[in-house]
Amino acid sequence: MIKPKISVVIAVRNRSHFLKETLHSLKNQTIEEWEAIVADDYSTEDIKAIVEEVNDERIHYVRNEGTPGPSAARNVGNALAQASLIAVADSDDIILPRRLEVSLKYFDEHPETDVFYSRMYNFPDGTYAFRNHSSFIPYNRDELYERDFIPHVTVVYKKDLISEFPYDETLLAAIDYEMLLKFADRNKVFGWVEEPLTLYRRHADQISTDAERKVLQKANAARIKIEHAPYRLNPIID
Repeated sequence: MIKPKISVVIAVRNRSHFLKETLHSLKNQTIEEWEAIVADDYSTEDIKAIVEEVNDERIHYVRNEGTPGPSAARNVGNALAQASLIAVADSDDIILPRRLEVSLKYFDEHPETDVFYSRMYNFPDGTYAFRNHSSFIPYNRDELYERDFIPHVTVVYKKDLISEFPYDETLLAAIDYEMLLKFADRNKVFGWVEEPLTLYRRHADQISTDAERKVLQKANAARIKIEHAPYRLNPIID
């Protein structure tokens, strides 16, 4: 098997019908030197069977046996990654064919980069009505302390970095924002491209919990901003 240049970690809880499409989008990448780790977060559906059905030796299954939740599942997957770069993916999105190639090229050309992201398209499930994600802007450290404008499902980070500062497993919302501010606190280098590299699916499972999720997201984000505010003017020097 070819040694992967980049690992894709997919946290999943059920949604097996979407996961199959996500995994097939990986198989359509313009490069071959990748691996994927499907981190099963206490699914009641047979996620392992989906991985086996897709039948690609580059795609690995692991079950989160620790704290339930997407943060823990991502930490489990990240720990198993073989590559020095890790791409974030969700189990219901589509990874566009050039995503991994563009990400690797950016890190090759800008080796000082710690975290990379891109634009993405939103689309309602069952349609092809793609729309640009409106919150995206080029990296601005001060602005990140005001709001999260980085689409998490487009992020690629160095494994060494996420191993040192993993996802907070006590959070159920705004987990990506907390992670990004940990990086910003330490003046880590962010890179980005304008090209959309992921299709972010909107579907009924999300809509049914949107109101509750938004309230929790807003509350957590507000608390996180307060906790990290001191480092805005005084970054942590490791």
